[in-house]
Amino acid sequence: SVLARVSLLVADELVKRRQKEIRQRAIQAMDGCDDECRLDVFSMYDTDQDGRINKQEMPELLRFLCATRQLEITDADLEFLIREWDEDKTETITQQEFLAGLRQWQATESEQGGR
Repeated sequence: SVLARVSLLVADELVKRRQKEIRQRAIQAMDGCDDECRLDVFSMYDTDQDGRINKQEMPELLRFLCATRQLEITDADLEFLIREWDEDKTETITQQEFLAGLRQWQATESEQGGR
């Protein structure tokens, strides 16, 4: 039905807005932070110190990157982060994927002019 299609379009737009907000907040949180600083942040949230951020560690990392402790992290947010950054498809984020993901988000925002 038309109503169902419109509902899907609205829901999709809301998801895209949330993902864009997550990207922008992460870029702001890491502004002025070099790779060494970023790896320090990574290590803070890699609680088992295995060199990977797993799904149990990701919510706190996302809350930090979004600069709000009150943010309710959804499964969709975690899937978004994994889809964006998990190059080796292990459903974890390595240090190199973390650095590359942040660089990619910065490049995307620069290209779009922060729109």
